[in-house]
Amino acid sequence: MPKNRVALVTVLSLFSLIASAGPARAQEGGPRPPRTITIAPERVFIPTGFDHNDNAQIVVDGSLPDTCHKLASASAWTDHENRIVYVKVIARIYAGTMCAEMTVPYTQTVDLGLLEPGKYKVVAETEEKPSAMGVLPVAMAKSADPDDYLYAPVHDVRVNLRKDGVANLIVSGTFTNSCMRLADIHVAIIGDVIEVLPIMEIAGGKCMQIEREFSRSVELENVPAGRYLVHSRSLNGQSVNRVVDFWLN
Repeated sequence: MPKNRVALVTVLSLFSLIASAGPARAQEGGPRPPRTITIAPERVFIPTGFDHNDNAQIVVDGSLPDTCHKLASASAWTDHENRIVYVKVIARIYAGTMCAEMTVPYTQTVDLGLLEPGKYKVVAETEEKPSAMGVLPVAMAKSADPDDYLYAPVHDVRVNLRKDGVANLIVSGTFTNSCMRLADIHVAIIGDVIEVLPIMEIAGGKCMQIEREFSRSVELENVPAGRYLVHSRSLNGQSVNRVVDFWLN
């Protein structure tokens, strides 16, 4: 039998196997809808630089056990009286399909809105009992301004790990005015969060409304091995979040 004929028969056999194990075994009337469950995140990254006129955020991070589990949503509600933030992560399980036995990572930013000054206990809701994940501090704002600094319009942050044990943090975005300048980038490593403040300034002279991309690299040294959230503030009041692994130190 020609090789291409053998390959075709093999592919058809594979499709037949998947079909027999999949939706064809579902109840009459079509495939069964997925089952919804509450899952516990492996960790919740908690930035510490918010004050009471910021949109506070946390980032849930974890992994699903196989390809039949899909992330549905991650949300939170706040018990303001008792200073508790309850986080809920929902997954869907698709039964009657072929499941690859591999972990599927997920990361989701959750907006909390404006919170009064204080320390908030962050608790993850699960199928069994709530699990404490950390404490979110919210400071008193120093002024009526939305931020302590004028932040650059950042749209991406990434980290390149080098063989010499040093990491390059790269911050990039797009200016919308010719007078915008990136003045400085303040970086602080607080626990498992790398907080990035990209400070912008407005130069003098004749300004024009034009788009201009920018990118700047900052070296990170002596970062202990582990999993970190890179959390960068941005001009629009939101944050750019990326989870990275440091294994070289």
